[in-house]
Amino acid sequence: MNGKSGFGVPGKSKGRGFRACLFFVFKTVWNACCLPEWLKMNFEGSLGKMPKRRRPVEPSVEACQEDAERQSVRSCSHGLNLIHEYDEDSENEPTDTAWCLESDEQVYNKPSKAKRLEVPPEIALMFNQETDDDGKVEESSENHEGRTRSFAHVRGNWASFVYIPFSGSSGDFGTIVFMQDLVKSVVNSKEAGFHLNTDIHMSLSKTIPFRHHWLEPFKVELRKRLVNVESFFVVFDEFEVYVNDEKTRTFVGMKIHTSKILRDLVKDCDDCLKEYNLDRYYSDPSFHISLAWLLGNQFVNVTKLLPKLNEKWKTSLHSNLSLLTCKISAIEFKYGDRVSQFRLN
Repeated sequence: MNGKSGFGVPGKSKGRGFRACLFFVFKTVWNACCLPEWLKMNFEGSLGKMPKRRRPVEPSVEACQEDAERQSVRSCSHGLNLIHEYDEDSENEPTDTAWCLESDEQVYNKPSKAKRLEVPPEIALMFNQETDDDGKVEESSENHEGRTRSFAHVRGNWASFVYIPFSGSSGDFGTIVFMQDLVKSVVNSKEAGFHLNTDIHMSLSKTIPFRHHWLEPFKVELRKRLVNVESFFVVFDEFEVYVNDEKTRTFVGMKIHTSKILRDLVKDCDDCLKEYNLDRYYSDPSFHISLAWLLGNQFVNVTKLLPKLNEKWKTSLHSNLSLLTCKISAIEFKYGDRVSQFRLN
């Protein structure tokens, strides 16, 4: 033989077979291994089998705007339904339908079965009062037993004052009732405009208009000044007649002996009111409680009855000396129809 095989040149055929075998083994191991995808792609690229990588397609500006509008419509659809529930509708229209926008489409919902609540008459009457251009409420004295306000009521203002409560307190209510019985026995209770007071108190400040946003700061400051004040006793003196600043009412009251503690309490109130530029209490106050009142200025006529009234009072003290004093354990601040109480130590 000349050294040639039937398959061609021995050296070349042997090299091709070795490479084919090596490639087969490498491919088998390659498929069995869990290699990262990017590494596989690099090796396959080197073998001429690397697939074409797709570049991410960036959304256009118009597509972004459309997507944002779609999200906005979806987010406000629920809000539109809630707003519609509060829309003014008539009870004679039971087929009222609510609508909303969702995914750029109108979706009609079933009629709401929620029942509308009626406004309480107490609140509705608050908005039936006539006001002038300055917001002052026009009121008639006929609705208040003939009484008139010392200052015009303006919305947002609260008629407020600080006082010592007497009525309803334990241990002194019997004394108050006894005093009022004496007044009725002397003063003609059948006279027109005669009324017994039901809210017995001794004022520590004038009745003044308070802005709503002043109330809480004022209460905080007043509480700080009263925190160390202890309970004390007041001493009743004798009956006296008073007329309000507007001369529209006459009061029959019981004078209370002026003491240092009462003057200190008035000063504390005045100092708190000073910050708001509000009227302070009288420079020389006559501390008293009002037991009854009459319409108009009847100072002269009622004063004539004082000697008889005070004589009965002194006679009562001889038999019951406990009527002479009363223990004070709280200070109150009334604003509008609300009351804040400050208990004393």
